[in-house]
This record gives sequence, structure tokens and C-alpha cells, in this order.
Amino acid sequence: MKIASFVLFISISVFIFSSCVPSSKFNALKEESDQKIENLKQENLALQNQNNEQEFMLEKLRKELEKLQKDTASLGKEMRSVKTEYLAMQERQSILEKENEALKSGKTAEMRSLLQELNVLKDNLIDREDKLNEMEKSLAAKEQNLAELQMELQSKQQRLLELESVLQRQDSLVNALRSTVAEALFNFRGEGLTVEQKNGKVYLSLQEKLLFKSGSWNVETRGSEAIKKIATVLESNPDIRVMVEGHTDNVPYNGSGQVKDNWDLSVKRATSIVRIIINNSSVEPSRLTAAGRSKYVPVASNKSSEGRSKNRRTEIILTPDLSELYNIIEQN
Repeated sequence: MKIASFVLFISISVFIFSSCVPSSKFNALKEESDQKIENLKQENLALQNQNNEQEFMLEKLRKELEKLQKDTASLGKEMRSVKTEYLAMQERQSILEKENEALKSGKTAEMRSLLQELNVLKDNLIDREDKLNEMEKSLAAKEQNLAELQMELQSKQQRLLELESVLQRQDSLVNALRSTVAEALFNFRGEGLTVEQKNGKVYLSLQEKLLFKSGSWNVETRGSEAIKKIATVLESNPDIRVMVEGHTDNVPYNGSGQVKDNWDLSVKRATSIVRIIINNSSVEPSRLTAAGRSKYVPVASNKSSEGRSKNRRTEIILTPDLSELYNIIEQN
């Protein structure tokens, strides 16, 4: 349903934009919408796989429960049969004891035979009693296991429902966050800024041309405006954690002073972004992390100028609070 609604929204948007924007911008927007649809499909597939794994575990528990129920029923039937034999032997013992009393007067040989049969019967009764006791203990243990398995199955079902509920809320939260960020930054489309959702997070990618001059870590005016828009969104979403990552191409940095290489440059650019957010909003600094990735996480080949341009970027990664989801997973 979410994908269908999103596709309908994108289709309408494409129709509207196609009538009022240049073809190059229209094509860019169309490619972006296609990418978002593909990302949503991948996320739904991941969630479906996780749900399938949970359902597989539930089915396994159900089969174990069914087998234990059959074993319990079979053991109960066997125990009833043993009890019947035990009662028959008790009755036979009573008859033999009466016959023994009647024959004490003189039938010595027959008495010995009866006494021998009586002793054998007593031994058999003892064996049956022992077996009956063992079976009663085994039945009690199986009934206990059955009760524990039923409780575990109920617990698994409850946790599965909780996990599905949290995943749905998480998906709705990330979708809403992505939409809010995209709306706030709408005026910056086509200026080297993209917004996408993947792995349960929202990724903002800002190319160097929007933020910095070549080799510089001082944010340009237009880039600063975009960062302030993002800061406004973060103020309204206090549970969102923010990671700012600086990225460069593989061309060595030839600067001097406090910045020695691409590592330093990528870190300085990330901290510049963080400072703009802190200085222009009430966002708690503890929610922000600045990191430099240098040239080691490229998104395109560094063999062409176009690829190097794509790699010179700053990514702002917005992560919702996942503590509730982690607690459910740890319980499992």
C-alpha cells in the first residue's frame, strides 16, 4: 500500500513538473523518483524477510508443540493400560491368597505351586508399580514441558506482534522525516543536494559545489542556508540522531597549516556543518557527530572529473531512536 501510494504521488508529481520545468530537470526528478521507488521496494523486501524468519520460528514451535501433545496422549494411553493390568494382577493376587488359605489343610504340592505363582505375581506387581511410577514421572515432566512450550510460543507471538508494530512505526517515522526534509530543502533541488531513505535512515547528500570552494572548509552562503533549513527540521524532531560525514576525492590535498591532507579536510568540513547547526538552532550538541571519511567511501569512480565531483560531498545521516526496537530484539 505504501509503495502504491508513493508511486501515485510520484506519478502525479512527474505530470505536474513535466508541464512546468525544463526537460533536464524533469529527467533528473524522474530518475530520483525511480530510485526512491526502488529503495522502498528493497526496504519492504527486508521487512518481509524478517517477518518470514519470525513466522518460520513460530511454525517450528508449533510443530514441536504438536509432537509433544501426541507424545503426551500416547503416554497417557499406555499408563491407563498399565493401571488396568495392575488392577487385574491385584485381583488375581487376592484370589490366589484365598485359594492358598483353602488349600493349607493338605495339598502340599499344589500349595507350593500356588506359592511360587504368588511370588512371581508379587514380583511382577513390583515391576509394574515401578514402571507405573516412572511413567507418571515422565508424564508429569512432559506436561511441564508442554506448558513451558505453550508459554514460550505465546511469548514469541507477542514479541513478533511488538516487533511488527515497532517496524511499522519506524517506517512511518522515517517516511515522515524524509518528506519533511525534502519539503524543507525543495528550493535547493538541482543544486547538488539529494534526499533518500535507506536502511531505516534518511541520507542527505550535499555536493561540494553547494557548500564549499575547492580546498576550503568555510561554508558558502547558499550552503549555509540549506544547513539552517536542516537545523529547523532537527529542532522539531528531538529524537533524531545526526551524523555529519565529510568525503573527498582521491586527489591529494596540497594545503598547509592546520590541514595536512584529505583526512583533515573532510573532518574540518564536517565540523563546519555541525557548528552551523549548533549556532543557528536549539539542537542539543550531544545529538550531533562529526566525522571525516577522506577518500575511502567513494560513490563514483575517481577516474573521471564527473566521478570525482560526486565523491566530493558531505553526507548528513538522520537516524531515529531505535532503543525500543533493540529492546525487543534483545529479548528474543
